[in-house]
Amino acid sequence: MSGEDLVNIGPVALLQDLEIQSIPGNTSVERNGYHYIAGLSAFLAKTCAALLKAHPDLYQSTEAGWPTLCIERGKLDLSSLHRAPFAVGFDLPHEEYEAVPVP
Repeated sequence: MSGEDLVNIGPVALLQDLEIQSIPGNTSVERNGYHYIAGLSAFLAKTCAALLKAHPDLYQSTEAGWPTLCIERGKLDLSSLHRAPFAVGFDLPHEEYEAVPVP
């Protein structure tokens, strides 16, 4: 069994989708949307910081300061998702929108 989603981004949708895919043991899930967008650059800086803190195995910070998936040999480490409530594990800020600037 496999799964595919070409542009399912975080900070919540991708986390929950990856967790749901892992429950039945899917080990081959195509996720190439991250090759077409600038990670989570469109989200609040506070959201990015919370995501990096909650999921340091799944996301890494870019030089520009926004998170992107940490892909190692074509694989993602989902360990933090398995421990997080609803696969998220952090509160989403609700302040006025202030995206991390993309260079």
